[in-house]
Amino acid sequence: MPMPVITEYYALAGHSEQLAALLADHWNVLREEGFTTEQPAFLMRDSQDSDVFIEVFAWKDEDGPDRAWDNPRIAELWNQIQSYCEQEIDPEYFNGLDAAMYVGGG
Repeated sequence: MPMPVITEYYALAGHSEQLAALLADHWNVLREEGFTTEQPAFLMRDSQDSDVFIEVFAWKDEDGPDRAWDNPRIAELWNQIQSYCEQEIDPEYFNGLDAAMYVGGG
């Protein structure tokens, strides 16, 4: 059963464009590796704070987030994304709407 997720990213000062570039390709990589539904992701940038991004997409199933961490291509991308965020990505980061974790911020 598909599992939707909402994720908020807070870019480190001066790194929002690097983060934006990585996030622009994030869902494509997840889809190419077979982890998401075909429903395209929504990637939004906060109009009041250009360092804040919100991504919405759906995993194919509830095991997707855990299995994705073992995929070298995705792990590399997540490490790059993390390097431009204010806070480390928690392993529970991509687990469903009812357990959405936030990268950085409050």
